Amino acid sequence: MEWPGNVLCILPMLQKISAILYGGDSIMRELRCQCISTVSTPFHKKHIRSLEVTPNGPHCPRVEVIVTLRNGVQHCLNPKAKWLTTVVKKILKRNSQKK
Repeated sequence: MEWPGNVLCILPMLQKISAILYGGDSIMRELRCQCISTVSTPFHKKHIRSLEVTPNGPHCPRVEVIVTLRNGVQHCLNPKAKWLTTVVKKILKRNSQKK
């Protein structure tokens, strides 16, 4: 049986709409590793907007650290990088002083 060309064009669009309506798109993102590769390049703390640490679990076998810079760019960081532990300590210290 041969499918008409317009049905094949509509099928991906319907899949995307159902993922948006039923939240399937966000579920798919949460059930896999977010970081394909990591960088070890240091970022100064003044350039960091947020730092998200995701522990390992059923979704991903490794700890993931995602930094969002003030310009909106996101990078996956090597969680074993020395500079990262220093920056995390400074951020935690700064946040504890605000309370």
